[in-house]
Amino acid sequence: MKIQTFIEKAIEGGWRKDLTEKPLCTPEISYLVPEKEKVYGVWFRWGKKNERGELHSESREILMYEILLDPEAWKAVGKVEGWPEALERQEAWKTYMHRMIDALAEGGTISSYLETL
Repeated sequence: MKIQTFIEKAIEGGWRKDLTEKPLCTPEISYLVPEKEKVYGVWFRWGKKNERGELHSESREILMYEILLDPEAWKAVGKVEGWPEALERQEAWKTYMHRMIDALAEGGTISSYLETL
């Protein structure tokens, strides 16, 4: 799976409901630091209209590193992917997250690991 797909599935699975349930929230997945090497992330933008109908908006940026190190994102992806409750004597999401860390420690990349999911 691609990094963008991982983020989409995390959102679909309920990751960061505190942001997605805000009025008029629109998550936007994109390269957030274009001058560097493809750092994915997500912008959560939300707002509400005042009595004159003008939109007052706020936003929150979350980089892919924060997402990939957040157990809640892994749980949400596991929910969408239908991962089994347990794998290797622990919760499946935790096994997959630990495998990512192991892959990075062995010189792999996040992209190459996610492609194995």
